[in-house]
Amino acid sequence: MKLPAVCLAAAFAGGVALGLFTPLGDFGSSVALIRATFLAVLALLFLSAILLRNDRLNLARSFSLAAWFVLGLLNSWCGSQPKPSHYVLNLAQSSHLVWELISGRGESRKLT
Repeated sequence: MKLPAVCLAAAFAGGVALGLFTPLGDFGSSVALIRATFLAVLALLFLSAILLRNDRLNLARSFSLAAWFVLGLLNSWCGSQPKPSHYVLNLAQSSHLVWELISGRGESRKLT
């Protein structure tokens, strides 16, 4: 049972590595392409389930591995999306966020 888990992890990691590759990483900025890729993952998993039910084990394995590969690609694209302007770390860097420490007695003081 260890070998299939290693194969799935390797397929996912390969998809992540390919998604971080510069020419393919540029496709991650398209929301429509990310949605289409997510639908492709669902279609691959659905086809894999149908093939598994019909005792076509080798084809089901291939579609499942392809789904994990594309899922890794999708993961790297989603992770490289720009953060919104109201993201808490962006606010903290731009000094728009006031950090206050509230003590157990209900008093607050600014942190510097």
